Amino acid sequence: MSSANTVTADRMRDWANNLKGPVALHLRERLLPVEGQDAVVFPPTYAFDDKHGIPYQLDELSDGTKVAQLDSVGSQANRMEPLFRAASAGRSENQLAALVPQVTIVLDKERSVSILDAGHRLGDAICRASELHERVENAFADWKDRGDATAIAKLAPTSLVFGVWDSRGAQAKVPRIVQSVIRAWDVDALTRSAQYNPPVDYAALDVFSDEEKAKEEGIVGGISSGANMCAAAKVAARPEYKGKRIGAFGDTQVFSFHPNKNMTTGEGGCVVTRDDKLAEKIALLRFHGMDREAWNRFGKSGSQHYEIVLPGFKYNMMDIQAALGLHQLPALDGFIKRRMELALRYQKIFADWPQWTRPGTPKFVHRHAWHLYTPLINPAAAGMDRDAFMQGMKQRNIGTGLHYRAAHLYPYYREHYGFKPGDFPNAESISDRIVSLPLFPGMRDANQDRAIAAMADLFGRK
Repeated sequence: MSSANTVTADRMRDWANNLKGPVALHLRERLLPVEGQDAVVFPPTYAFDDKHGIPYQLDELSDGTKVAQLDSVGSQANRMEPLFRAASAGRSENQLAALVPQVTIVLDKERSVSILDAGHRLGDAICRASELHERVENAFADWKDRGDATAIAKLAPTSLVFGVWDSRGAQAKVPRIVQSVIRAWDVDALTRSAQYNPPVDYAALDVFSDEEKAKEEGIVGGISSGANMCAAAKVAARPEYKGKRIGAFGDTQVFSFHPNKNMTTGEGGCVVTRDDKLAEKIALLRFHGMDREAWNRFGKSGSQHYEIVLPGFKYNMMDIQAALGLHQLPALDGFIKRRMELALRYQKIFADWPQWTRPGTPKFVHRHAWHLYTPLINPAAAGMDRDAFMQGMKQRNIGTGLHYRAAHLYPYYREHYGFKPGDFPNAESISDRIVSLPLFPGMRDANQDRAIAAMADLFGRK
């Protein structure tokens, strides 16, 4: 049907009831980016391949026009099907829920999941691991063998609209009735149009007012804003911002227990969060998606049976690692106190050394963890660059560290994203000049004096 038609509800109903009517409707609508006609857009990224050389799905038509896929119903189905789920207790009734069966799989006494929320809906592994196993298997077999979708419609009719794949069984694929694709038309690939900016702790830099921070934390007027904040407190445990410990505000914060941190478990870390659902998901993800831990399975009242409720990882901390950390916790304040004494001693001594630009500290009340002491060397005043300084200290049996080089100059980012020296001059200046001086809780004043004397000798200071 090539002639133009006005699509109305009555016309679509007539087409649906007419066996000789159209088998599909293909509607096109021209969209413009909010930034305008020639805006830069960022399609979904994929793995690099030899054909395209860029991580985008970019196709070239026979006339040379280049088209990039931006989005589709297929990639959004897991957001659309939950729209038909019945409202949870205490929420307004969802009128769409009456259109489809509401099938819920009970995981245990406290947890359950709707098929509409499952990652692959009716084709999800959670359905195979439930009492629905046989019905789901037969439903897909009916579709694959006879083209009969009745059984699928009784369990999850939305899967007939948005598509489903029985990847864990008969490999039956139900094509989606509704297909929608957004494409960027007549485009050119820009291999260096994107810029990666490392995360910055704006709160620690005191960028926001207390009122702005309160709004972000969802506490203005006593009404939760629902905003999610995640801060990386990975450099050290127990620093403080304006009288509050890092980890005591915001929604979610992450701590690292790497060997060079203020306290360590050998490796690993922890997440602190106010979000109970997030905490529950993290607990599942860290150990294979298993719904119960060893304490629950091997205790007197436990059961050896367990379920894998989602694809998880092997990220759990071992008990022996936790024991290392627990025994350091009582001494942590002392560790930080000593680090602070040594860092402030460096700060005072280097105040009149032109060879160094000292680390800055915020003006507001805070407790700096001094995980590292990282001044910037001034090559003109020092008579050498950073690498020569580190080599000179090594010759004097004093160890130093490099934390950290500019990430965009590592081979991977240069080769894959085309970054080159000069792209980020501020980051490169710091990368070329930064050095970590000796700093650890067991360091004595005499040890620090020896390190400082070695620097003075290296710089030719009397």
